[in-house]
Amino acid sequence: MGDGNQPRSFMYIDDCVKGTQMILDSDVVESLDVGSSKLVSINQVVAIAEEVGGRNVKRNDNLTRREA
Repeated sequence: MGDGNQPRSFMYIDDCVKGTQMILDSDVVESLDVGSSKLVSINQVVAIAEEVGGRNVKRNDNLTRREA
């Protein structure tokens, strides 16, 4: 659900696995965030994919709210 403006944090799975393994191998006991602090909207990800692929895609925003 959304208009594509929701920010997300993305990272390569290899970096996530390496960071997790480094934490497991350390003496750290407090919680840590292995993710990136850079936030990117879904619309930005689509724009990057369009540029790389050389094509435009039809965006279909879902603005309806689901009941919990």
